[in-house]
Amino acid sequence: MKLLVKKFVYEELVRPKIYISFNYGIVEKAFNSAVHPRDERGRFTYKGVMELSEQEREELLNYLENESYEPYKNFHVAKEKLDAFNKNGEYADEFRACEILAKEGYDIYLLDNEYVGGKKSDTFYKKPGKHGFMEIKDTSDKATTQYNRSVEQAESCFITISQDLTRLQFDNLKKAVAANIKADEVLIYYRKKVIRLK
Repeated sequence: MKLLVKKFVYEELVRPKIYISFNYGIVEKAFNSAVHPRDERGRFTYKGVMELSEQEREELLNYLENESYEPYKNFHVAKEKLDAFNKNGEYADEFRACEILAKEGYDIYLLDNEYVGGKKSDTFYKKPGKHGFMEIKDTSDKATTQYNRSVEQAESCFITISQDLTRLQFDNLKKAVAANIKADEVLIYYRKKVIRLK
């Protein structure tokens, strides 16, 4: 008996795949350009951004970059977020932060809410020779707390601080950034200026 298999199905079966390890065992995840990589809820993986290996993170960034985005001012926005923003002003803080980051020279992508199963960042950025995930936070005076939360979601972050910090608060934030060996791009928007801490 002969088994007929369409060529594209055969190629998909024999093509090397990336396997991602989850808590409940090894599960094949569709990080494979021959198939659409999102699951029924729109997630590429059940892992959070900071749980991914370097190779997995690169794969995910490449997939996200090739998704469809709507242009807004000088950055890119997932359609669902742009619709929610236009309809009822949702994500206004994220939109403001993306505008500032775009002015700072970042090619910035505001992501939808369902691209990973675990903790995620709001955006990813590109700049010459570099790209990565970036979390956006807002706070009045708890800058270090927000920084510590953000680095659970991405290696880079942008924190808008709306009130004055004491010298101690500012020093504590700088110490937290310096102590984090995984920290990459760390920027704050403070007193209407962008300050790079790393």
